[in-house]
Amino acid sequence: MTYSTGKTMPVVKNEIAPMAYDVKQVALLLNLSQQMVWKLIYSNNLKSVRFGRAVRILSTDLDAYISSAVTKGMGN
Repeated sequence: MTYSTGKTMPVVKNEIAPMAYDVKQVALLLNLSQQMVWKLIYSNNLKSVRFGRAVRILSTDLDAYISSAVTKGMGN
């Protein structure tokens, strides 16, 4: 799978969408820096969960963030 950054993300066998992403994957998907994703998490604009030391963003939370950004019109 190739994204606008030209970078590729591993495709899950049988094309099953992942339930959660790490910060690096979200940054690639949204074409943002990892630092910006962390800022979104710390400002509570993007929900995340912890599994021990690992931080993950559930796909449903990522979808909700994108929907809210589209609804708000980002920058208005």
